[in-house]
Amino acid sequence: PAVSPLVSIISSCSVSSGQYYVSDDCSSVTQSSCNPLSVYAGNMSQYNNTIFYFIGTSVINFNVTMDSVQNITLHGLDQSPTINCSSGSITVTTSSHVSFSNLSFQQCNIAFYFSSNITIAGSIFKNLRGHWY
Repeated sequence: PAVSPLVSIISSCSVSSGQYYVSDDCSSVTQSSCNPLSVYAGNMSQYNNTIFYFIGTSVINFNVTMDSVQNITLHGLDQSPTINCSSGSITVTTSSHVSFSNLSFQQCNIAFYFSSNITIAGSIFKNLRGHWY
């Protein structure tokens, strides 16, 4: 069962804000705003002030780039929400208040450049290839 915690977000000017559900298998997700991560990954700067709820396993064979984003949370909802970066990567550049929680990252190349207030909580990293600058 999906649980939507009460979250207070400080608003700033952005194209989109709110909450989205992320799954490679949205057929098992009852929320209408469910898509694979690839739908959101192209230009994540339009998702300032947004929470992405991950359900199940998301396989990344593309690059997820968060450039100049603010107040974005990636949060796992179910028992074993996993991001498997088989041939992709996650890059956070010149961003602030980016949060990762309750997620398992596998084989991920994660890089943080010139960013502040990055929070990682309750998450597991397996075979991580990370960079902090």
